Amino acid sequence: MLVVSDGGDWTQATATSEFPFLQHVYRLYDAEDKVANVHLATEGHDYGPSKRAAMYRFLARELGLKEDCDESHVALESPDAMRVFKTADELPTNALHTPEAAEAALRELQR
Repeated sequence: MLVVSDGGDWTQATATSEFPFLQHVYRLYDAEDKVANVHLATEGHDYGPSKRAAMYRFLARELGLKEDCDESHVALESPDAMRVFKTADELPTNALHTPEAAEAALRELQR
């Protein structure tokens, strides 16, 4: 298991709080080498290149794969290309248009 944490969100103390506990649990099963933490203290919450590279390295090690973190061949799509509905006219008639409307709908479903 790889635990990725950073200094800019709720994981900022993971390296010193949760991770030592995880190490202890894995140690009980003689598998301490199967848990790792990458703490990026100057970063925030995302799944950016540094976090993906850490995951690639971990998976390569655990799965016996070639360690290749080169993403230069990956093409990023524009937000417009990823939209299902290109204009407001294409939205379904029952679409929720605001966070407040979504919250109200969720509350109604919880009743």
